Amino acid sequence: MADVKAVEAKAVNPKKEARKAQKNSALVILKELCDKQTDAKYKGALAAIRPSLYGGIVRTSGGTSFAKFVNFVAVKNSVSEDEIFKSMKLGRKDCAGMLRKHLKKSAPADRVWISFSPESGIYKVEGKGAVPPKAYAGFIPTDENTLLK
Repeated sequence: MADVKAVEAKAVNPKKEARKAQKNSALVILKELCDKQTDAKYKGALAAIRPSLYGGIVRTSGGTSFAKFVNFVAVKNSVSEDEIFKSMKLGRKDCAGMLRKHLKKSAPADRVWISFSPESGIYKVEGKGAVPPKAYAGFIPTDENTLLK
């Protein structure tokens, strides 16, 4: 039989938990005050600080990295993989995944078709829109793989 190790429960720091509870109650009070205001700038400011108070999605930096990559290439129209690696620390496999993710998750009208030439190491915008350009030879999303978002 395999040896079973006992798992110890993580000790809870009472000071840390008290501080967290105090912060949360203060945010609730601020939310109530902002909701009473007729000017939307107060609510917007609090939503910018804590989006979860207003039902917003809290994103991590990795959640939108594929959009940053696509925007980086789209603005410059043609970018070398060295430039992408220096600025975003992404390699070939990372970029290929970002392109697939962008094409799967974006609305058909918002798609940016980016091709990659392995010989020259250049990412180039081939076109924008729902229909892939004739020169594009990369990943093309289908109904099956877009349903798996």
